[in-house]
Amino acid sequence: VQTCALPISTPVSRWNKCLEEDSRPVPPYMAAEFPLDLDEAGVSRTVDAKLFTSREAHEIEKERLWKRVWQIACRENDVPNVGDFIEYEVAGASIIIVRDLKGTIRAFRNACSHRGTAVARGRGTSRCFICPYHGWTYGLDGALNHIPGEWDFPHVDKSAHGLKPVLAEAFHGWVFINL
Repeated sequence: VQTCALPISTPVSRWNKCLEEDSRPVPPYMAAEFPLDLDEAGVSRTVDAKLFTSREAHEIEKERLWKRVWQIACRENDVPNVGDFIEYEVAGASIIIVRDLKGTIRAFRNACSHRGTAVARGRGTSRCFICPYHGWTYGLDGALNHIPGEWDFPHVDKSAHGLKPVLAEAFHGWVFINL
């Protein structure tokens, strides 16, 4: 790594001087624009703290960011065995990350398809997820397996009423989810 002398007055000129003195060609995108947000005098601009602390900014992030991006939910070793699960909460949503019968890590919205009640809390190991409200039972694959008093629900197609899946991928030991 090469260092450059910094006897020049503004950060922009210091950056440009470092690029010129580099021993290897600099990729064009690095020279195209200075990475810091500076005004005409080369002074760094500040960001209004309200962007990080206001309720309004928080609500905008919940709606436009956290429900749309990949995010780290846990480590693979948080769910090492079949039936191990962990609850992940973000932006008002509760997600269950579980290792299914095939050993695959899956993620589901933590809500019974009947009344929306959470079917799991915290972390643990289970052979299935049971809604505490009416006892609807879901497999580790999210499928609706059992409805107590099923005769009262002739209109329910069990194949269409499983837990709602969430995108989940494991990468280098991390489990990422995307709502």
